[in-house]
Amino acid sequence: MRSYKTPDNVVELLGRVVDAAKKTTFYSSIVPEGIDIASPADLSRIPVTSLTEYRNQRLADVLAEPDRVQWIVGAYRGQLADAVAIAEGPDEAAIRFDIFMDALKDCLSGEKQRTCAIVSSAERMFFAAETATILIHSGMPAHVFLDGDRGRTYELLHITRPDVVVILLDDLDEAELPAGVEVCVTFRQSQTLRSVPQLDMYLVDELGFLGQSRDCEKYLLNSDEFFFQTSEDGRLVVTALRNQVRPLVRIETLDRVESMVCNTVEFAEMSKLP
Repeated sequence: MRSYKTPDNVVELLGRVVDAAKKTTFYSSIVPEGIDIASPADLSRIPVTSLTEYRNQRLADVLAEPDRVQWIVGAYRGQLADAVAIAEGPDEAAIRFDIFMDALKDCLSGEKQRTCAIVSSAERMFFAAETATILIHSGMPAHVFLDGDRGRTYELLHITRPDVVVILLDDLDEAELPAGVEVCVTFRQSQTLRSVPQLDMYLVDELGFLGQSRDCEKYLLNSDEFFFQTSEDGRLVVTALRNQVRPLVRIETLDRVESMVCNTVEFAEMSKLP
């Protein structure tokens, strides 16, 4: 089980990601010259970048190591022509896979073989494929069902009788789920379930899986992979500790923080536009 705690070598990791950011066209004009990360507090010398501004960049301008790009990630928000692509190298992809599967495995007891069904709207079909890739790579068979007919969606769920259901559509009726579902996975509080155990992943496409919750109230932050701060107006600010291909330094999300203690956060507002 992961610790979710800030690494002991966080200063070293922050120094590396800032050095990588300096290699990009985008950050080269943002990171102050001669900055040296001698403590986590030094990171605050770098100006915050709003998520909206980051999304408007060209992919070539945010890459530090273009030759290491092996994967363009399917986005939760869907394919948007005016949003920077989410590019990864093998190390970054492995971290993302592990974060998701560790969170899911923490919700499941025992070592039995399980199956998964992913029910998705057409707009999120690429993210559905992305999620299926993670599950199958980790040894969990997964089916993807596009929700063209809600009645047919429920029928397919009863035919396949999955142990895990990933919900990528609005207002799934949990009363229609087959018996035996151990957990439903949702994203960004898309809905709150009452009778079926739930894992809600806190996701921002450009940043990754930042945390998870079982009650959609308190979120355990992945502080072993990300460094979290808050901006002056209370929004969550994120720096990826190990992303050397596409450095992410002091990105201000659209989500407002109510409280943040150690590696647990409660949100005052989670934006409906992730």
